[in-house]
Amino acid sequence: LAGRVVDAATEQPVSGARVELEAGEGEISDDASDVTGAQGTFRIEHLRPGRYPAIARTEHGYGRGEGSTLVGLAQQVAGVVIKLFPAHRVAGTIVIASSHQGYTRGAVVLEDRLHGRSVTLRRERDGQQVADGVLPGTYRVRVFCTGYMVRDRYDPITVGDADVTGLVWEVDAGARIRGKVLTRAGAALDGVELHARSTGGTPRDAPVWRLARSKLDGRFEFTGLPAGSYRIDGNTDRGVSPSSGFAVTVAAVATVERDLVLDDGGTLVGTVVDDTGAPVPDVRIVATGSSVWSGHDVRSDAGGAFTIEGLWP
Repeated sequence: LAGRVVDAATEQPVSGARVELEAGEGEISDDASDVTGAQGTFRIEHLRPGRYPAIARTEHGYGRGEGSTLVGLAQQVAGVVIKLFPAHRVAGTIVIASSHQGYTRGAVVLEDRLHGRSVTLRRERDGQQVADGVLPGTYRVRVFCTGYMVRDRYDPITVGDADVTGLVWEVDAGARIRGKVLTRAGAALDGVELHARSTGGTPRDAPVWRLARSKLDGRFEFTGLPAGSYRIDGNTDRGVSPSSGFAVTVAAVATVERDLVLDDGGTLVGTVVDDTGAPVPDVRIVATGSSVWSGHDVRSDAGGAFTIEGLWP
């Protein structure tokens, strides 16, 4: 897919503009981009067949091609023109409220619901969150952090005729639940995927979900938790959590030590055959029961045989 980027007012070519292609559902494809040269031209290769809306951004400009461009198998499409309109830069920092230290691993997304726009800020080396080519409008702010609690609401950002910089988004240290995942015999279990889900509260409260994975010594940790009660579940082929999960209650900014002892699970062995009794390979089998399911993407082998481990009684 090839074309050029021009200034919407003067029709002059714009160099140094980053051109990206949406991969669907408004997402930007990681490997479908190019930067315009001296004549404002761009060329993006190795695309899968499909329709691609093209977007161009500079620090103070934004443009979107008219509609989307259909690219067929091994087809070369040229002549796409993207007109660049005035836009502005938004920049800010995620800060841990208790220490006033910058948090460099978070993410910030701006949403202009009135115009159906969404902008994901990029993380710079100095920890700043920056977006170029943001069109005028009022944007809702969503902050994402691992290990810290984001606020229920951040002040919206209004982009007018100038850059909006120096913004600060505070996050808070939360509670922690940590311990080890063990078998009934006391052996540490590594690589166990654990899910923590908040329980109780009012119907209007948004549920809190966290994900953790046990390490080689069986240790796990959930961080950035609001105070409250949680149910933790985790299953492997080597053990299963109780059918009601593990219940843990934690106070604000507290740390709860809790080992999770998994029960020995059952094993189901069988064979998949067709109506003549011949084995059927590559069939996915899932065991359901007691409002839970297991299977771990188990498939029958060349002889139709399968084994499902780690089943609840």
